[in-house]
Amino acid sequence: MEHVGATMEEMNSIRYGPPYKGKTACAVACILEKAGVMSNKKYSKKGFLTAVTPFILADPKKMGKMREIANNCEKEVANSEDECEAADHVIQCLRKNIPQITDFEF
Repeated sequence: MEHVGATMEEMNSIRYGPPYKGKTACAVACILEKAGVMSNKKYSKKGFLTAVTPFILADPKKMGKMREIANNCEKEVANSEDECEAADHVIQCLRKNIPQITDFEF
C-alpha cells in the first residue's frame, strides 16, 4: 500500500479488526475500492454483492443472507467525505452483520 504510505506494521494491524485509524484506514479503503465494495468514497451495495457472489453462487440461502447484509449496511453506513473514515464504517458494519446472519465469524 505504497500510495497511502502505510508501513508493514500498519498493514499488519488490519488483522486485529476495526476501528481503523490513519494510514491503516486508508489502506483498508484501498482494498475495499479494489474489491468494489466501495466506490467514490461510499459503500457500494452492488459492489459488495458482486464481490461475494463467486463464493456463494451455488447456495441461494447464503446469497439471500448476503443481500440482507448488503441492505443493512446500505442503511447503516454513514457517508463520509473522508474515504479512510468511510472504509472503517464499512468494515464495522460488515463485521457487525455477518456473524448475526451467517455462521461465518471473523
